[in-house]
Amino acid sequence: MIKRILLVMTMWLLVMSMAFQHPPPITEIEIIETHQDIARRLAKDKYRLVCGIIEVESNWNEKAISRTGDYGLMQINKRTWQKHFDWDRILEPEYNISAGLYILELCLEKSRGDIFRALIYYNGSGKYPPKVLKKMENYQ
Repeated sequence: MIKRILLVMTMWLLVMSMAFQHPPPITEIEIIETHQDIARRLAKDKYRLVCGIIEVESNWNEKAISRTGDYGLMQINKRTWQKHFDWDRILEPEYNISAGLYILELCLEKSRGDIFRALIYYNGSGKYPPKVLKKMENYQ
């Protein structure tokens, strides 16, 4: 009986002493792993966003050219961006996506990270963001 009481009291003291201890310091490796995890999640979200934009803009047609002068997968507008990109390469998928990402980053910066507003800046229409956000659901 005494051993049991002693065991219970020891456990209680151990639990109480742990309650007043500071949490262990975070190691550099844990910080790096946390940043990598955040970077992966951000990359995944941006991937999904770009896929949503491409599906809405061109339906994955890399040769798409609209009647308003928008080119490629991400429908880069020639009149607006003529001085910024190489129009001989604008229909190359990798180049077009790079151009679209550049524009999207500018829109995200202008909107202070607000994706909905950034999508309005990207396309110019308040009806555009819900379409892209809906299409994002198709990509994991």
